[in-house]
Amino acid sequence: MRIVLCGDTHGHLDQMYEDAARLRADVIVQLGDTGIWGSDDAVDAATKRHGYPRDYEKYLDGDAIAPVPTYFLKGNHENFDLLDDAQKKNGRIAENMQYVPNGSVLVLGKTRFGILGGNFSPAYFESRRLQGERRRHFLKSELELLAERGFDVLLSHDGPKSGVLDRGAQVLRDFIERTQPRANYHGHHHYSYSTVIGKTKVVGLGRSHREGGMVVLDE
Repeated sequence: MRIVLCGDTHGHLDQMYEDAARLRADVIVQLGDTGIWGSDDAVDAATKRHGYPRDYEKYLDGDAIAPVPTYFLKGNHENFDLLDDAQKKNGRIAENMQYVPNGSVLVLGKTRFGILGGNFSPAYFESRRLQGERRRHFLKSELELLAERGFDVLLSHDGPKSGVLDRGAQVLRDFIERTQPRANYHGHHHYSYSTVIGKTKVVGLGRSHREGGMVVLDE
């Protein structure tokens, strides 16, 4: 199985599928800030400032079908109502497109991928649940759920603090040092790099439609 991991797409779904096809993807896992808004009314202010393609429309309307199974984490720029609705339907967003909520373990091939979307906020990290735009963050309870379930590779939207990524989250670094997964792949920072934390290889992906925005895993 050839798994293609994709960094932030911000709506560039057609380009993601074209690039993944060149990499002969069997499965795609996109690491958040997907850009599936559902309607213009749901688009957040930051996304409006930068502009966004409406590739999602034809997939949601059923006029196009994702060419390979596609899994999405949440980012910090999403239509969180749409994701909550998808979660009630076993994650289904559209044909061949599925949202994977935080704390889930996605099994592809022989690998257990721990899922942690959203970004870190010290103000909300220990909350019991989040509402509105605060749903863009991940929770301490979701980290503990992953630790309890066990996983081989951590897929996250935000990245851990390191000598390479000073803007990363210290709580993610602490979590990686405690659980020691084989690897952590993340998006969010639009920065392509690789480093090591203890026994864990950490790889940051750039925006999916630019250099360094995709990684291939052969399982």
